[in-house]
Amino acid sequence: MSDFEFRSTTSDRAIASNLSRGGLHHTLATDKDITEHRLVGAPIGKLLDAVRTVGENMLAKSADLSRTGFDKAAFEQVERTIAPAFRAVQAAQPRAVDALDRDVADFATPRFAAHSEPATRAEQRTWWRTLPMPTRMQAVQGDPELRAAIVEGGEAMAGVPQDVFERMRREMVTEQLAQRIIASTSMRTEPTADNPIAGEIDIETARTNAADKMERLDAERELLARVPALLSNVVTTVAVLTGENRNAAFARLTAR
Repeated sequence: MSDFEFRSTTSDRAIASNLSRGGLHHTLATDKDITEHRLVGAPIGKLLDAVRTVGENMLAKSADLSRTGFDKAAFEQVERTIAPAFRAVQAAQPRAVDALDRDVADFATPRFAAHSEPATRAEQRTWWRTLPMPTRMQAVQGDPELRAAIVEGGEAMAGVPQDVFERMRREMVTEQLAQRIIASTSMRTEPTADNPIAGEIDIETARTNAADKMERLDAERELLARVPALLSNVVTTVAVLTGENRNAAFARLTAR
């Protein structure tokens, strides 16, 4: 079959497979960072390798195969090589999201001192909602326990715009993570010319480190959110390769 073309390229930033068949052209392009993730990176790398291997094998055979023979060979190679790798990524992505959620939940759940009572926190929330909005914001900025109590009550009970509530929640999480960092590292300030003794708890550095970790976790969540689109792109790649529609290609990839 002379109308099949395939080419794979790899750069410092991306991996791409370009193929065409019967006038249809498609590119499967993936940023390399997704192949470096601690949980989904290896399965995705194997999936991209499988696509490349099958594409190159079919290109080598295409000149000697009729359309029927090409289809049969493509079906067999997709089912043997690409489909298992596709299903492995399907399974790996939800596990990675769950692991990330557990990591975040470990320090994102509102935490309170041992003497804090749920009834008292409910009263705090009721009092807080009676305040004018600027005063509300001032109150939570100066009282981490109050902020945690508001977050504990949830967005609907807080009575503030979603972006305001999310900012409060993130500030609470960052502060709780900073406190955990201090507890686990005994982080202390370094002596300087202005403070030769130092040795105080270095809350500012802990907060900076906590904010950096939150940004890394956000970036990881965004990366994992790209996996479904990648798999959908693989479905299109297989559909072009086999000459099937996308639903048939998806069924072939997910059949066991």
